[in-house]
Amino acid sequence: MALGRSATDVLQVTEMAVKAAKVFGGALMVGGPHRLSAGAVERIDRRHDEAYRRQMLAAPPATGHEGGA
Repeated sequence: MALGRSATDVLQVTEMAVKAAKVFGGALMVGGPHRLSAGAVERIDRRHDEAYRRQMLAAPPATGHEGGA
């Protein structure tokens, strides 16, 4: 089950759940999931592309109605 404010939101939540299930299934096929080390987490946390990704996730969605009348 997925919830969202719109059909688009629900589809995005569903697609992310499917992606996560595929990753988890793949991990199970090669011995199970393994946690990242604290050092690896810190490296990812400091990456410029990770900062950009967070910024994009925090930005309000574009409505397509910007501009004039």
